[in-house]
Amino acid sequence: AQKMISIFSQIASSIEGVFAPKFSADTKSTIKDYVVITILVSIGLLILPLFSGFFISLIFGSKYFSAIGVFNLMSLALIPFFLTGPFSSLVLYRFGKSGYHLAISAGQLVVGLIGYFLFIPVLGVSGAVITTLLINVFGFLAYIKLYQKLNEAALRLLNPNGILLSASCSMHLSADNLQNCIRRAGLSTKK
Repeated sequence: AQKMISIFSQIASSIEGVFAPKFSADTKSTIKDYVVITILVSIGLLILPLFSGFFISLIFGSKYFSAIGVFNLMSLALIPFFLTGPFSSLVLYRFGKSGYHLAISAGQLVVGLIGYFLFIPVLGVSGAVITTLLINVFGFLAYIKLYQKLNEAALRLLNPNGILLSASCSMHLSADNLQNCIRRAGLSTKK
């Protein structure tokens, strides 16, 4: 199961490797293309468990049917990982905030170590997959929090009668979530 799912991590790295350098330029089409590809791969990962039995038996034979459950969990656990891609690329390449990316990665490492320590002894392989899901969800939520911090910084620079224009190029951050990020930023800065 791990061997098959590792292909998707390689796909994510390849996609980011192609789009990341383009993020330094101010092109909305690049961002849109990256988000569309990210969503399509995420949908593929969501649908993949429906066909996992076929693929596992085709590639590895029927003796690996026991890996189907783990494979299904792993494919679902990768969805937040893919959805985080546009956020992390924007932070690294558009805003030049590698320190934030490092901090979020360190947080993911801590979540992973704690999760593996707690869940693997009790749940075995499923514990490792659940921990992977937690790591990916942590990263996704951390990048949403970062959007709030970026808006707080913008509000602090804003003149008293100024107007803040804020947007997200990520389809993963809904309009309501973006408004909530901005609202929390406004409350935090009292603007």
